[in-house]
Amino acid sequence: MRWGGGLTAEKRQTCLVGWSQADWDAAEGNVRRLRRRIFTVSQAGDLAKVRNLQELMLRFRPGSGSSPTDTSTGTGV
Repeated sequence: MRWGGGLTAEKRQTCLVGWSQADWDAAEGNVRRLRRRIFTVSQAGDLAKVRNLQELMLRFRPGSGSSPTDTSTGTGV
C-alpha cells in the first residue's frame, strides 16, 4: 500500500486546502446546537431520541473533531 492510502499528490493537496477553507465558526455553532439538543432531550427522558442524536453527532464530521476534553492534554475545553 502506498503512502496516503493510494491518494495522488493532487488529491492530498485538495484535501488539505479544503480543510483549511472550512467554515469552522459555522461548524462549531452546529456542534453546539446539536449538543444542546442532546442535553435537552436527555433531560426530558427520551432515550431513543438521545441515541439517535448521539449517532448523528458521530456521523457529523465537525462533531467528530470536537470533544469536551482535549485528548492531547487531558484538559477540558
